[in-house]
Amino acid sequence: MKIRMCLIIAVTVMVMVPSVMAEKDRGNQMVLPEWGIITVPDNIYMDAGKQSVITAQKYNNDMGRMLDAIYPAVPRTYQLIKKEGASFHYGYLLQYTLGSWDFKQLVNGKTVKFDRPDYLQDQGAADISMYVTHINNRLRTSLPSGFNLIQPMQPVKISGNTFYEGIVERSMIINAAVFQEMMHVIVWQRGGVVEITVVMGSADDEESLIRPVMVMLENAKVVKQTERIDI
Repeated sequence: MKIRMCLIIAVTVMVMVPSVMAEKDRGNQMVLPEWGIITVPDNIYMDAGKQSVITAQKYNNDMGRMLDAIYPAVPRTYQLIKKEGASFHYGYLLQYTLGSWDFKQLVNGKTVKFDRPDYLQDQGAADISMYVTHINNRLRTSLPSGFNLIQPMQPVKISGNTFYEGIVERSMIINAAVFQEMMHVIVWQRGGVVEITVVMGSADDEESLIRPVMVMLENAKVVKQTERIDI
């Protein structure tokens, strides 16, 4: 009887443990304004805030200021930190939300004021597919010295959504060693609104940090304006 009871308990534990582990591996849900609900992996810390980056050393290490010189708009900024053993890996996420009119201004290199009436925002909604060539040309010609567009913006379809993604790289010599930083860009059109995110970090952390964050953004749960967000 005792043996049978022990077997029952053992089987019950074996069934429960994978479920608990699966629940734990689901990550932490977080609302990214205008983007949706994202699931941040358990081993990645993400919070609103600024992160100093070597790439923007000419701009007092402020990436927002540097990007403003290329595409003048104000982003939301998030710190990214991943812990692996005793090591910490740092990244940065910048998010822009633009109306159609503002997006057209941004692509043309004009300052975005975010104060246009709704009826102007709705007139002639921007179709990203028509602007991709122009965006890539601006990235090739407007990036500061040392920056390279290594993957032009191109469409990526995931779960029914079409994202336009590209990669910019910057190589520097620091303490006689080559330091390479990567910037992955996602442009996503949602009706009359265009979302842009820039995920950046060291090239050494591309697979361990940058790519998981990209997957997190690509698989966000879209929330309609009339839908309640409850996490």
